[in-house]
Amino acid sequence: MSFKIGEEFKPNPEFKQLYYIYLLILVLTHLAILIPISIVVFMYSTAEIGIIFTSSVFLSFFIPVAFAAYWIGKYYESISYRLTASEIIVKRGVWWKKVKFVPYNRITNLEIHQGPISRKLGLARISIQTAGYSYGGGQGRGAEASILGVKNYEEVKEAILKFVRRFKPVAVEAEEAEPEVTATLNRQVIEELTKIRKLLEKALGKAEND
Repeated sequence: MSFKIGEEFKPNPEFKQLYYIYLLILVLTHLAILIPISIVVFMYSTAEIGIIFTSSVFLSFFIPVAFAAYWIGKYYESISYRLTASEIIVKRGVWWKKVKFVPYNRITNLEIHQGPISRKLGLARISIQTAGYSYGGGQGRGAEASILGVKNYEEVKEAILKFVRRFKPVAVEAEEAEPEVTATLNRQVIEELTKIRKLLEKALGKAEND
């Protein structure tokens, strides 16, 4: 996968292969259960019942599988990423399109995740965690956005980190602004107390004169 800062890029084409492997594992696991059950039904019922049962079970199973195989290709086509001068833009979604804008000055951490199959294919997921979104921890949970299915993940990670280092983090800006806000509140409190004292002194002086 070619990668240039500022240009839109997509997951590696082998990302589709990864999802097809997951689907194949799911199919084989379910077949290992469905085939013995069908054999038992044929053994202890009539041939007609066995055929009806087997055809209905396998049909209800393979229709979602065919749909999932179709969806994988569409999902891959819907994904794109872009590193702009100020933020990361992540787009994905087959029917419900989702676009995420992640400013560099909110990024607090980047994590690279690889399962055994994705590692074999040389693919990885980059989880992007931000201030106010870092909860759950581990395996990408709590990530505000993820860059999926890239092979040059170290290159992409370093490119993001270079942008992050150029911007002052939001958390630091908030900490620097807090003393100024506190000082303003203190001045307002002092002014109000001074006004109350003057009113009390005026009221007491008037009472003494009466």
